[in-house]
Amino acid sequence: EEFNDELLLQSSQLIEKELNEDKNHEYATHHSLKSGGAFNEFWLEGQSNIAYLPERSEYSYLTSASANEKISALSYQFDIIRGHMAKHAEKCAKLERKLQVKTKGYEDKAISLRNATTSAFSVLDKRSIEVKCFDMLANNEAKAIPQRTGELYDLAKKEQERNAELQKDYLNLIQERDSLYHRLALHKSQVPVE
Repeated sequence: EEFNDELLLQSSQLIEKELNEDKNHEYATHHSLKSGGAFNEFWLEGQSNIAYLPERSEYSYLTSASANEKISALSYQFDIIRGHMAKHAEKCAKLERKLQVKTKGYEDKAISLRNATTSAFSVLDKRSIEVKCFDMLANNEAKAIPQRTGELYDLAKKEQERNAELQKDYLNLIQERDSLYHRLALHKSQVPVE
């Protein structure tokens, strides 16, 4: 329902008039109703003293209620709040189901991407360990290569010297053999045949 400005102005004037008339009332003297904080405090104080009493089937002041009526009033309030909570829980569960239907694909995609990322990081970790191992081996080999080539050069030089010496010995042996064949031929030619 919409209210026009004139009606709102009349109602605010009537409220102001009532407030001015009620200034003599004890609540008005103790609580400044014009301040919002004081009004809220006054309102909450009044609300806390009033409750629904199921035995009487009416709203009444708690100060006039017996202990059993107060307990039943609180139990009634608790049941109402529990009913509201159950209703809201059903709505929330329904909304969660709808949301799950709408976001299930995204959730599955996120899980698959998370798994792929995890496996990629584990592969990356393994590869980085392998790279570190190969780098360490390459550094060790780079340090060892000059020593090994020096050793191989020395070994090759020794082998060449040994080969040269063996060739020299072989040449000497060939010459000695030839010399022995030559002497034997001479000796056979000088020995008379019988």
